[in-house]
Amino acid sequence: MNILTVASRKGGVGKSTAAVHLAVALARAGRRVLVVDLDAQANATMMLTDPVEKPPPRTTADVLAGRLDLARVIQGTDIPGVMLAPGAKELTEATLYAQSRPGGTTMLRRSLKTRLSFDYLFIDTPPENVIAVTNALVASTHALVPFTPDAGALFGLAFVREAIDEIVSSGLNDGLKFIGSLQVAVDERVKLTEAARNDVRRAKAELFVSEIRTNSRFLRCVGEHRTIFDIERGAGGEHKGSSDYMDAATELERRIRGRRAA
Repeated sequence: MNILTVASRKGGVGKSTAAVHLAVALARAGRRVLVVDLDAQANATMMLTDPVEKPPPRTTADVLAGRLDLARVIQGTDIPGVMLAPGAKELTEATLYAQSRPGGTTMLRRSLKTRLSFDYLFIDTPPENVIAVTNALVASTHALVPFTPDAGALFGLAFVREAIDEIVSSGLNDGLKFIGSLQVAVDERVKLTEAARNDVRRAKAELFVSEIRTNSRFLRCVGEHRTIFDIERGAGGEHKGSSDYMDAATELERRIRGRRAA
């Protein structure tokens, strides 16, 4: 199973959007996918379900608090091939508990002891909660960093690269690999777009060829509990959000296959 942490120390770079839409794109290509929401804001959860209408009985807060294995919190979604381990506001308290416990950085990995039948597992992480990000990276095979085309593009990337190096060197997860940086909110009319790409290239951050173009329809996903695939299906005009994420998912699989072969 490929386990991917989607992370950045910088907020507002579309981590939840990237995690969910890469997952859905792969499911549309026939893969079995699980989204694990470790963010107390639960934006990934709200794109895939309506937690107000149907509150999840168990969440990833139960996992990080050591009460349940991940398999016990998984629930279905309305999207074929996509399952969800929902997040909740209680994650803030649960991560404090994990931080205070010996072995708190391995709570998620230990909760994966039950074999799961998925091709891909995407972990959405919060920007500031270091223990949640560490738990995700320790449990993962790969890490992906989305970034926006602005002057702070390297900030979130540097945090993740440093965390990966520390986790690998400490022996917590010596198989963890950085799979690349995915640029989102691309607008070729803005000069910072190319400048940000060049900064990332100079940092040897394995920039994805695929890009996610700026698209106001993404702003509707959380509030409407829908993905861009559903929103664009009922809309006229260009379906650029769906197309961009299908391309990015194809490239992601190609990169993973290449790493495995190497």
